[in-house]
Amino acid sequence: MKKSIITLALALVLVLGFSAPAVASQNEIWVFIDGEKLTLSTAPISIGGRTLVPMRPIFESLGYTVEWEANTQQIKGTRGTDSIIMTVNSNRAIVNGKAVELDVAATIQNSRTFVPIRFVGEASGKKVEWDSSTRSVYIGAGANAGDAAAAPSSPKVKMYADYPTVPDFGAFSGATLYQRMVEDDSSVAYLYHKSFDSNFISLYDELLEANGFRYYDSFETSYSVQLIYNKGDVYVVIGLIQSYFSVMIVTK
Repeated sequence: MKKSIITLALALVLVLGFSAPAVASQNEIWVFIDGEKLTLSTAPISIGGRTLVPMRPIFESLGYTVEWEANTQQIKGTRGTDSIIMTVNSNRAIVNGKAVELDVAATIQNSRTFVPIRFVGEASGKKVEWDSSTRSVYIGAGANAGDAAAAPSSPKVKMYADYPTVPDFGAFSGATLYQRMVEDDSSVAYLYHKSFDSNFISLYDELLEANGFRYYDSFETSYSVQLIYNKGDVYVVIGLIQSYFSVMIVTK
């Protein structure tokens, strides 16, 4: 178990050590589809409180083939007998042959076409939820295309709430969340910008112990020190990685 935890934590350290930017936008929006983070080459944008994403990745991740008609600036996504048709700067779309009014239109910025993610997700039959605390959009399984109102379930993504004995570091310290990384069904890591009072780290140690966790082990690399705490089948790995503070929760 110890080897497995350290392997997971080291993987996180290596990812941040070699590829994470020194500073990330605190306004960045994250998108998860059925628990998997959607990789976007261009960041989502917000217009009037609505989130829009590049058209091709969102359509294709939902199983649609995308066509772009430059002359009419029309977007058409097809998946079997399902279809979604949108036109840039138009607040009307066609879903499976029926007209639908949009609260925000598709738009073009920096030569990229963006579409409203809630509309596309719900039109595809998924349930869409927004987590303002982490600026994340979650798209989960639902009903058939065009019948999003019947979608019965929310996305199953690991959250602090899934581990009631683990204190929420962000809520405790006021630190800004940079990213939540889901490794698999048994682990999740939270990365915070190191822009908070460092005293909160030792206070968090004390809070973990007050919740019944005990020091288990530690390890370090040339640019990271990680401490491991344990309570039953839950392990919490905390530490500094470059300009981030990480909280990894592992269950086995």
